[in-house]
Amino acid sequence: MNGNSPTSESVQSRFGEVKPPQQEGKQNVRDDASNLRHDVVALKNDAMQAGAHALETGKKSVKHAVDSVYDGAREISHRAQSTHDQMCNYVRENPTAAVLIAVGVGALLGRIFR
Repeated sequence: MNGNSPTSESVQSRFGEVKPPQQEGKQNVRDDASNLRHDVVALKNDAMQAGAHALETGKKSVKHAVDSVYDGAREISHRAQSTHDQMCNYVRENPTAAVLIAVGVGALLGRIFR
């Protein structure tokens, strides 16, 4: 050969191993599949983290709602107990008026539901 033409060995050393187009295509598919696999794993992990965060937020919201309902029920219970105590004290202090009020309410309800 002539001194100016490159040999296959010099081409390989400059550009690496020269692969036929079919092998390059297969390698590209393998690389794409590997990248896709990594992306799917990352997406799964992100979805799991988002789900865990949503679950934790939901738990906090439910706990807050339960606490609010419990506090409201406790307040209503205290008010009912206070009203009951006031009514009992009124009846003890004014037994005649209490009996007359009870008779009047009973007569009124009797007329309404007759």
